[in-house]
Amino acid sequence: ELPALVRERGFTLNAAALEDFCREANLKVNEPFTFGDYTGLMATCRRHEGFRHDERDEMRRTFTRFDRDKAGELSLHMFLDLMNFLYGYTLHGEDAQMLLEHADANGNGRISFMECLHVLRQYRERELSRARVCFLSSCTRSSGQGLVFREAVAALKGLSLDAEESFVAQVFASAQSSSSSSSSSSSA
Repeated sequence: ELPALVRERGFTLNAAALEDFCREANLKVNEPFTFGDYTGLMATCRRHEGFRHDERDEMRRTFTRFDRDKAGELSLHMFLDLMNFLYGYTLHGEDAQMLLEHADANGNGRISFMECLHVLRQYRERELSRARVCFLSSCTRSSGQGLVFREAVAALKGLSLDAEESFVAQVFASAQSSSSSSSSSSSA
């Protein structure tokens, strides 16, 4: 299946992103792909670091906001401020230097927008991988296709997200409401 093939190459794409990248590569999601089609899709994913156009636009605005000297690149301090703003990262000393060395692909001591996107994608992939493992380990239904309320609370706790049970209950109620309204509209 296409999402699994793309994930093997380091890109976890939702349906909307997959459709966007297929459209840009002149492919149709539901039609057979040749190897050339697949490599074209992967080139598109790499060019955008796996982010949809609207996500990249938002990240560009955020990147520009932290580019205080308007050089088109971020210093280590500006990059750390951006990571703190986006994810609550607070790194100092050797950890900060290691992140810069990892992010600074061309070795110029500054982070370009594309280098920043690469780090953000790697962070997202790592978090999605953690979430996938937590989801699967929390899911006790025989089908493995979804969590019941208590399992969802356990999964969130496994991710160090101690959401209030009342909040999780609201999310479940909202999802059930959306599901039943879309079921009734599709049967009409």
